[in-house]
Amino acid sequence: MYSHSNSEIDPNMLTSTHVETDVNQQQENLEEIENLSQIKKELDDSQLITNFDLNLSNLVLRRCYVFEDQIIKYDKILEKNPTCVEALIEKAKNLISLQRFEDALECCNQAISIDNGYIQAYFEKAKIFCKQQKMEEAIKAYEALLSKNSKNNDAIQELSSLQNQIQQIQKALKYYDQLLAFDRKNKFIYVEKAKLLQKQNKFELALKCCDQLLSFDPYEKYAYLQKALLLQQINEPQLAIECYEKVIEIDSTNKYAYLAKVKLLMEIKNYEKALKYCDKILNFDPKEIYAQIQKARILECLQRYDQAIKCWDEIISQEQNKAEPSVEKARVLVKQNKNKEAIKCLDIILSSNKANRDANIQKAQILMSQGSLEQAIQCCQQILTQDSGSERAWHYCGQAFKFLNQLNESLKCYEEILKTNSNDWYSQYQVKELKEQIKKQKLIKND
Repeated sequence: MYSHSNSEIDPNMLTSTHVETDVNQQQENLEEIENLSQIKKELDDSQLITNFDLNLSNLVLRRCYVFEDQIIKYDKILEKNPTCVEALIEKAKNLISLQRFEDALECCNQAISIDNGYIQAYFEKAKIFCKQQKMEEAIKAYEALLSKNSKNNDAIQELSSLQNQIQQIQKALKYYDQLLAFDRKNKFIYVEKAKLLQKQNKFELALKCCDQLLSFDPYEKYAYLQKALLLQQINEPQLAIECYEKVIEIDSTNKYAYLAKVKLLMEIKNYEKALKYCDKILNFDPKEIYAQIQKARILECLQRYDQAIKCWDEIISQEQNKAEPSVEKARVLVKQNKNKEAIKCLDIILSSNKANRDANIQKAQILMSQGSLEQAIQCCQQILTQDSGSERAWHYCGQAFKFLNQLNESLKCYEEILKTNSNDWYSQYQVKELKEQIKKQKLIKND
């Protein structure tokens, strides 16, 4: 659908020629301006969209339920032990995967408030800021980590890399200013400068760049798109939505602006309006898969499950080679307590691919909720025949054996996870708990 490659100009390239402001260099500067302008002309809309990446991976079939499932798991631990910093950070990691950065940041800060020497909390906090393009904040997080552990090589390397990037950005910004001195109306440079300022957390200056561009061209949609992204980062979703509306006024079939607006409306839980804009996209492009996916999810949020299932059926008819839409449909059927229909839906996938991970995991979850634990184990074992390193399969096997009181078998499952992922805190927790339970059972038998 859309390209996700990074189309930004490399700051190293920009600083490869030192630009002076004296008269002798004016011709060279003007040539550089002309080259940059030509780059803008050569980029068509589909390429320029990548400058304002909505992170469309959040709209595609990314198996979001995998991360949601993990979050529920850690929430249960936190209910029993609210000060468990390991569970807070594992929850944060899954929230990051769902791009729920503010919630993830809250988990990290909570962990630090409980134990300000817990290194992993600072690492995850820095990762969040990097994903948000808040490089200065990421640097502060690594500096805080190093104040606790000055010999942490990973933090030293990451900090050094970020500081180098900041230096290159500063050079690039200086270069852009010199170019703008000769061409005050170069739209491309204003947008690129705003993006670099964004990386420095200088949101007001970045917004000012966008506004300067719009002052001489109020119909420049890329200025509105960049401004919308900046407003999202400073937690102004309503103002960001207004920017996307401006883009739609300028370009009534701009799918990117519609989808970005839908995403924001969902975040502020304005589902009815989000649904309306999904329908607008589908009016001019009935096969737009991202809009169909979002519509299905919105209808699910509105608890209009029958309509959501119809949407997934349409997606399944388009994406016949993909299992994920059927898994999503099964998940909605489970919410309606239609477990038999959900299993039938999953069995269609499994008839052509017995080891399909997502279908087997979903089926195992349904079977476990029904108390069919042996069958749930069989589903997980189907996965493990093809992928012996599947952590989720081992996890659900472990859970099923635990409910069957087959503690030694359960223990083996979690030990298998630790063979490939020794840092998996939840498995460490389960191994410790299971060993204690096995020990108690032996004592009872001996008595």
